Amino acid sequence: MRLRDGGLAVVDGGSRRLRFYGPGGSPAFSWPAEGEPSPFQGITSLEPMADDSLLAFDGASSTLFVLGPDGSPVRDIHLDAPEEGSLSRASSLGDGTFVVRGGWSTALLRGARPGLIRPPLSFLRFDGGGRLLDTLAVVPGDAVVLVQLGPAGAFVPPVLGPLTASGVHDGRLYLGTGETFQIRVYDREGDLERLLRVPGVDLTVTPEELREARGGWSALERGNPIAGRILAQVERSVPPPTTRPALASLLVDRQGNVWVGEYPRGGLGMGGQRRPTDFTVLDSGGRLLGRVGVPEGFEPTDIGGDWVVGIHRGPGAETVRAYRLERKEP
Repeated sequence: MRLRDGGLAVVDGGSRRLRFYGPGGSPAFSWPAEGEPSPFQGITSLEPMADDSLLAFDGASSTLFVLGPDGSPVRDIHLDAPEEGSLSRASSLGDGTFVVRGGWSTALLRGARPGLIRPPLSFLRFDGGGRLLDTLAVVPGDAVVLVQLGPAGAFVPPVLGPLTASGVHDGRLYLGTGETFQIRVYDREGDLERLLRVPGVDLTVTPEELREARGGWSALERGNPIAGRILAQVERSVPPPTTRPALASLLVDRQGNVWVGEYPRGGLGMGGQRRPTDFTVLDSGGRLLGRVGVPEGFEPTDIGGDWVVGIHRGPGAETVRAYRLERKEP
């Protein structure tokens, strides 16, 4: 994410540290410093707070870490998380409370039958002391297919499977579940405030796209009899999709505009490595502002008035990039 002086804060998953860079991209410092033990088990999200502080969330330990605008640690908050399930992303609601998105857990699928499943995905609200206050929303989560292989089971992503994307800004939770181009907006109490829609979006799936989406599986099953058995079961139990998902990602920028990532043609690929290259941008009231294309392999993570920063994933390497953003009145 971008800092108020134009520098950057970057999660380094390998060393379990936050690394800070100056406005020109030169390394400034790390937290914790090199040689010091890290309090992080695994940072799963990094987001700005209203006062330019940073909110880092360690999903593995269910702990919030608040850092000042200069990157100095302020406090950490251990969440009274539910015993079942996991937590993946945390955001400030601006009133001293936090909303945390649930994560993947096989416990959510206990007793499920083989076939296509969208396990429930919860968004939980915690107070400043880490106490669970309430559940803001429960919606269908990312689609998976449960395949039975003898006494064991496997969870695999379906071809062109829908997923749920979310973002938070100014005390509001934005949610899209992918069946249609519709974003639900919830307030801090979990009440549905409004719906953002773009009518007339073509979600038709062509035979060519289905073949392209299945191509990733075909490459995996070559010389792998287990993968072949899994694919055969998926094709028997899940009919080919008649529509493509309406979105692949959602990001709310610092101005409150909603960037909805178009689902990539041919699907996300095995492991979800493909990212959107085209975004539809709406203002907070649902007015269409325009469509924006980003370079192949680039995932925006923080967007301001005239800049976009994010991660570019290339062959064997990840880099942090910043781009200039030009806005025009629609």
